[in-house]
Formats: sequence, structure tokens, C-alpha cells
Amino acid sequence: MVQFGVIKIDDTSTLNFINFEWALNVSEFQLSLAKLPVVSPIFSTFQGDWQLEFNKANENLRGHRCTSLYLRLVSMKPGIKKIEAHCKFTVTGKQFEHCDELYFDSLARKEVGKETEFFRYLIVSDTTSGALHGKMYISSSPSRGAPMISSQEGDWSHDFSLLWRKSKLTDVCLVVGGRKFKAHKVVLAARSPVFLAMFEQKNSRESLINEVEIENIEPAVVKAMLKFFYTDEVDNLKDVAYGLLGAADKYNVPLLKSMCEKVLYDSVDEENAAYMLIQADRHCSHGLKDYIMQFMDDHLVKVVKTDSYKHLEKYHPALVMEMMRSFAIHKLKKVELMEKN
Repeated sequence: MVQFGVIKIDDTSTLNFINFEWALNVSEFQLSLAKLPVVSPIFSTFQGDWQLEFNKANENLRGHRCTSLYLRLVSMKPGIKKIEAHCKFTVTGKQFEHCDELYFDSLARKEVGKETEFFRYLIVSDTTSGALHGKMYISSSPSRGAPMISSQEGDWSHDFSLLWRKSKLTDVCLVVGGRKFKAHKVVLAARSPVFLAMFEQKNSRESLINEVEIENIEPAVVKAMLKFFYTDEVDNLKDVAYGLLGAADKYNVPLLKSMCEKVLYDSVDEENAAYMLIQADRHCSHGLKDYIMQFMDDHLVKVVKTDSYKHLEKYHPALVMEMMRSFAIHKLKKVELMEKN
């Protein structure tokens, strides 16, 4: 039997901060026999209504069945137009502890008004017993709509992006690969703490000449990053996600980085897995890195024959050693689990 306990919302919660605890009671639970999904009661915050869901996952990682824990935004409260949320969670069970943090933008939902996946992580386990416990907080910046005065509705993002597209009142240029992209310092500084620190130094080269030299990033990637800065959107993200992940990491843009990681999860295959692993390791995408290692372990016979793996072996031997250690630890745990059963 699998059942959610009462969701307890901490009394320190405020309009922009919700702190809550949950418990998932598990009794003689085995994935192949469980009646899933199991959903929690809907609980409300100032921003909206939420729900947890425990369910089977399609992924089969490292020979284990997987389960997924979802936090869903069911609906937003009246007057709330957008939630930009930073969520940190800790989950503990009988034999593991998992900590992570993700970012969420309610306007990125594919179908507004329907239950929307906030985030998901995988629990890699064939059997679990006892209970799973979790603590989460959602720190958000809700945008409330003002009373309707006229039929006109403001959209600052549209207005700023219009200035950018028409190069109106721009005061800085990003120079990359012989191309120049005009922008506004205030927008760059608002979206990236790296740009903010750069422009706050009055005697820096960038502040004095109003140009920022960018190296090792393709012009198309810089253009996509600027589009995100002004609109929270990226055209054809799948085509630029690999390079954009690096740009998001370099300029410390967590939401953009999370968007890229989500696309890259679905792009991993035998041919590119090693290249993807290098990129994830280089830019500290720990969840993506773990997933790729698991994928490579499951498809190792085909992966080792690819050019990307040969490149990995030649230029990143330390990463290969780390990967092999991970494979060995996994196999040892699998043997121990089989012996216990």
C-alpha cells in the first residue's frame, strides 16, 4: 500500500515563500505490484493550488525500475498572472537521501489551465519499504494583475523586446564571432548577476567602451540567450540547447540552464552520449550528468564504438575513470540487492 500523509505547511510561510513537509507511507511496496499513481490531497498557497504525485516512470536506469515524484501546479489563484519559482527539496528514505533544486516559470506551460508538471525527479529503486519523507520550499515572485481600468493590458516583456528588436536606446554591444548584438545594460544586469557585476565596475573595459567580448560561444547561441533575456522564450531550443547550456552556466542564468537540461535529457543517444557527458560535467549539470552516465551504462556496448566515446577517452581520461567507478559501484549495489532478496 502506498499513501500520502498530511501535507504540513510551515507557519513561517509568506506570500512569496512556502515551506512544507510531506510523507509518503510505504508498506511492502514493490513497483511491479503497486497501484500507481498515488496523489496527495490538493494543498493551497498564496500563489496557487498544488499537488504531489508518486508514479511509475518509463525510464529503466541501470537495470532498476524507477518511480517519479512530481510536484504539479494545478491552478493559479485569481489575479496571479505568472509564477517564477525556485524550488529546493530534500527527500529521505530508508536507504537514500536526495537533494536538488530547480526553477519553474508558469508561463512555460504547454496547456494553461491544466495540471502542469512543476518538476520531477527519479527514485531508482526496485523495492522500497517504510516511508519517504520530504521537505520543500518554493520561493516565488508572483505577478498580480491590477484592477481592470481599460481594455488595454500592459506587457513590459513585449515592450522591452520591441526596443531590442528595433535597436532603440541600446547602450551596449555583445561582440561574438565578428558579429555585434545590441542590447540594454539594465536588461542584461537584471537577468544575469555576471553582467550586473561587470557593469557595476565603472572602470572596467566593458563599462568604458560599452562592449562585451564573448569568446567560445557561437553567435546563434548569444542571440538565443538575448531572446530569452527579453522574452523568457527561446526559438528552436532543441537546436541550440547544447551550446546554450554553456552560456547559461557562464552567465549564471538558472532558469535558462534548467530549460536546456530538460531538452538535452530527451536528446541523449548512443552517438552523442559521450559529448553530452563532457558538456554536462563542464557546466556542473549534475542531474543531467548522472542521467547520461546511467544511459551509457545501459548502452555501453554501442556507446564505446562511437567517435564521441573515443574523443572522451582521448581528451577526458579523468571523466572516464569517474564514469567507470560509477558503473562499478552500481554493479556492486545491484549484487548486494540481489543477495538480500
